Amino acid sequence: MKTLLFTLVIFLLFTLSIVFAADVTLEWDPNPATDLAGYHLYQAARIGDKTSAWSRITQDLFTNTVFVVTGLDDNNYAWSL
Repeated sequence: MKTLLFTLVIFLLFTLSIVFAADVTLEWDPNPATDLAGYHLYQAARIGDKTSAWSRITQDLFTNTVFVVTGLDDNNYAWSL
C-alpha cells in the first residue's frame, strides 16, 4: 500500500509539473559590435530580491536575437546575455 501511495504522489507531482510548464520568448536588440561572434544565454531563479547562481542554458554561441526558453515551472527567473 505504501508503494502504491508513493507512486501516486510521484505521478501527481510529475503531472502537475508538466501541466504548469511554460515557455518564454526572449527578444533583444542586436549588439552593434562588428566583432561579436554570438551570444550565450544565462538563467537564474529569482526568490524575492535574491538571485540564485547563474547557469548557462545555451550550449553553443547563437547569433539570432530571439530565444525560446521552454519547460519553465512556476518560479520567477532572470536572464542575461
